[in-house]
Amino acid sequence: MKWLINVVLVMVIMIIIFPMVIIRSCGVPVEDEVLSNKPVERFQAEDEQRDFEVDLYIKSQNRLQRLPLEEYVIGVVAAEMPAAFEMEALKAQAVVARTYVVNRLLRLDKTGCSEYPSAHVCDQSDHCQGWIDQRAMEDKWGKINYYKYIRKISAAVEKTGGQIIVYDNSPIEAVFHSTSGGKTENSEDVWNKALPYLRSVVSDGEEKAPKFTDTKTFSVSDFISILERRFPSIKVDGKNLKDSIRLGEITEGGRVKDLTIGDVTLTGNEFRQLYDLNSANFKIKVTGNQVVITTIGYGHGVGMSQYGANGMAEKGSSYREILRHYYKDTDIIHLNELYSAR
Repeated sequence: MKWLINVVLVMVIMIIIFPMVIIRSCGVPVEDEVLSNKPVERFQAEDEQRDFEVDLYIKSQNRLQRLPLEEYVIGVVAAEMPAAFEMEALKAQAVVARTYVVNRLLRLDKTGCSEYPSAHVCDQSDHCQGWIDQRAMEDKWGKINYYKYIRKISAAVEKTGGQIIVYDNSPIEAVFHSTSGGKTENSEDVWNKALPYLRSVVSDGEEKAPKFTDTKTFSVSDFISILERRFPSIKVDGKNLKDSIRLGEITEGGRVKDLTIGDVTLTGNEFRQLYDLNSANFKIKVTGNQVVITTIGYGHGVGMSQYGANGMAEKGSSYREILRHYYKDTDIIHLNELYSAR
C-alpha cells in the first residue's frame, strides 16, 4: 500500500510542476522587409518562464488571431517550405521561423508588423512570413497527403522546440529566401545595413529549384512605358534604348547593385520591383523590338536559401550545420537561455 501512495504522490507532483517548467507550446521568404537594430528584451532571471503567444494578422480574413508560438511555427513552415524537403531542411526552417517572430516579440519598443501595428507579424510572405491554417494546408497538399505532411512538419517543429538563432545572445533578423542562385548576399547590398551574421556565402545544390533561372520578354514600347510611369521625365526612346542601359556595380552575391537608364539611376532592387523580376541578379538584352531580361535566383538573396538548405540536407548536413553556414558566427540556444544578469 505504501508503494501505491508513493506513486500517487509522484503523479500529483508531475501534474502540478511539469507544466510550470515548460514553455507553453504556443516571421521573409521575407521580401523587402527593413532590417532592424532595435534592442530586444532579455529575461530578468534565468529561471523565469514565459508563455510565448503570437498576435498574427490574417490579411484574407482581415482579423487578428492569437496563437501559441509552436503552433504558429508549424503554419509558417507549411506555408514557406515544400513539405517534401528533407527533414533537416524543415528543422532549419522551423528554427528560422521561430527566431524571426521571437525577435519581434521581444523588442523593447514592442513593434512588430509595420503594416498592421496591432500584430507582431502578418501572414504575408512578401512582408513578414507566410502562414497557413489547416484548411489551406489541405488545399495545398490534398487531403490524402495532408496527414503525412502535417506529421512531418510537426515533427520538425517539435524536434527543434524552443530553439532560436542568436548573435551576441540576441535573436537575429532571421531573413531567408527561396533560391540564391549560387551565392547569398551581404545585408548591406540589399537593405543598406551591414549585419555581421548576414554575410555572402556560397550556396550549392540549388540547380533543381524551379525558379533557379527565369526569362521575361517585353516589347521596347512596353519596357519604356513602365519606366515612364515611374520616371515621367526620363529621356529615353526606342532608338537609343540599347545604348541608354548601363549596369553599374555588381554585389558579392552577383546581383546588380545599381544601373542607369537614360538620365535615371536606380538600384537593382528598384529595377527588380519595377519589372516584377525574380531577383536582382539579371542581365538585359535589347534585340530588335524586344527587351529580354534573364534572372538567376528567386528572392532577395539574404540569409538562408531554402533550396540551398535542402541541398545541404541531401548531402548529410544537420539543421545546425545549415543554420551556421547561412548565419555566420551565430549560436543556437533555447528560449530559456535568454536572460540578463540578476
